[in-house]
Amino acid sequence: AVDLLPGAAAGRVATTLAMYVPAAFDGTNRSGFEPLGARVIVLPDVAEQITAGGIELPPDVVARNAMAAETGVLVAVGPDSFHRMTRKPLVGERVVIERYTGQLQRGLDGQVYRLCEARAIGAIAPAISNGETKQ
Repeated sequence: AVDLLPGAAAGRVATTLAMYVPAAFDGTNRSGFEPLGARVIVLPDVAEQITAGGIELPPDVVARNAMAAETGVLVAVGPDSFHRMTRKPLVGERVVIERYTGQLQRGLDGQVYRLCEARAIGAIAPAISNGETKQ
């Protein structure tokens, strides 16, 4: 489940596992990767390093939470992606992805991207701005 946590810091995303900072995307694919076939590139949300209560999480827990990110921003779409869908996610939209799906790859810009099958995207998520969801 993906939701904004009531009382959480503004603009944070909460899943059943952890809190995340929404990924920042300026509209340009800076990963250096171009997906082929029915694959997509998603910039996953960043796992929080400090809990809402102020406790610093160990690096291994942060790394596990990062691998389990379920939301992010669609950065690039392969040419064979989303052919059978009536509503296709657009580059720059926030999406919900399957947990642990695909491969994590470090892009040319130093950020970690997830290369996965287009079918791993289960939904288009609401945009997040200043802690409020937009429909």
